[in-house]
Amino acid sequence: MRNYKSIALVALTLGLGSVALPATAGAQAILPQQISMDDARDIAAENGVVAIREIQLSGNRWEIWGKDVNGRNAKIEINARTGLVEWLNRD
Repeated sequence: MRNYKSIALVALTLGLGSVALPATAGAQAILPQQISMDDARDIAAENGVVAIREIQLSGNRWEIWGKDVNGRNAKIEINARTGLVEWLNRD
């Protein structure tokens, strides 16, 4: 004969044990990767900054100074997480 009370108690214990865990138990935060300096250089070149003088990571932005194809001074700021151009200025 089976002991239904024992089976029910085990099932109830296992079921409640999983409910008692916090929602973030075992969860890991996935942060976006930062684009590399080479990627930032490529993005700058795609936007016309070809003769690069300086590249600097400032906070969450790559700041790149150089010249465009016409020889004008240019500065571009690229979001280091998304790779999107946030600012571009040509003198």
